[in-house]
Amino acid sequence: MASTDRRLRALIDELLKTHEPAIRRAFIEAMQDARTAVVLQQVVDALVRGDLAGAMRAIEVSRSFLAPLDHEIARAYYRAGRGVTGLLMASRPRGVTVEVRFNPGNPRAAAWLSQHSSTLVREIIDDQRVAVREALQAGMAAGRHPKTVALDVVGRMDRVAKQRTGGVIGLTSGQAQWVENARAELASGDPARMKAYMERRLRDRRFDRTVMKAIREGKPVSPIDVTKIVSRYSDRLLEHRGKTVALTESMTALSHSQDEALRQLADTAGFRPDQIVREWHSANDRRTRDTHLAMDGHKTTLDGVFVGPSGARMRFPRDQGLGAPASETIRCRCWLSSSVDWKGHKG
Repeated sequence: MASTDRRLRALIDELLKTHEPAIRRAFIEAMQDARTAVVLQQVVDALVRGDLAGAMRAIEVSRSFLAPLDHEIARAYYRAGRGVTGLLMASRPRGVTVEVRFNPGNPRAAAWLSQHSSTLVREIIDDQRVAVREALQAGMAAGRHPKTVALDVVGRMDRVAKQRTGGVIGLTSGQAQWVENARAELASGDPARMKAYMERRLRDRRFDRTVMKAIREGKPVSPIDVTKIVSRYSDRLLEHRGKTVALTESMTALSHSQDEALRQLADTAGFRPDQIVREWHSANDRRTRDTHLAMDGHKTTLDGVFVGPSGARMRFPRDQGLGAPASETIRCRCWLSSSVDWKGHKG
């Protein structure tokens, strides 16, 4: 069993090494494409008219931009399913003749991918609308020129890279608020508020000397420098979100494909759910949630449920189907191993 667990852990590491960067790139490129596709003048014209809804429509991130993200998640799911099934077949004792190949066309597998994609895209788009609306409202309330507000939201064109940088497209609503707060801190001229900016973990430290000079002089950071600093801060937040999405989605695809692989084994070979036992493994490091550390080593059957100290119920790590909150699933790195009662198989 220990040898099988090591092989599974190695498979997980290899899948993450391949698919996590691919999912991260797909998400960031989708958001950059969405930024570049915005017709800036349409946003400006709407803001001049006081038409907030029209400005938002001009910035709308459609589902089509996220198609590459869907594709990479599906690739991770299918490859993980094949890998897990291969390990299951390799663990068969002599005399067991059952043969199972992972079927990505299984209606259950296809239904999960479709539902997960729809949910993920809806969540990204809904949160994006909130972020854009609040950023537009904040800019206009602060008295900034409509074109400046539009650029602060959609980003400014990098003539070399030929794409927009900065802005809030692709950020969560919370991150978009961090950007607005950073802008206000730098422009305030208040040393205490500017020092608050210096505590932002994802700031670009190359601008620290500029900010520290303004703090010493008790003057605001110049508008040109504020734009540069905040734009870079926004880009770093987008990178951070991309990493979070990639880790969560690659591990979620792994969890669901592993569950599907076990169920296809049970369907094909006629195993009862109690003949397949799954064990929770936490990452066991300083970043691991206390609730997940406490679950390390817990076991349940194929149809069983893991219940954590917080009361969260999950069929496997990152499962939100039973109501587990995001605080128990986002950036979770736990994994499951499984054991099969091959002796109970009569084939």
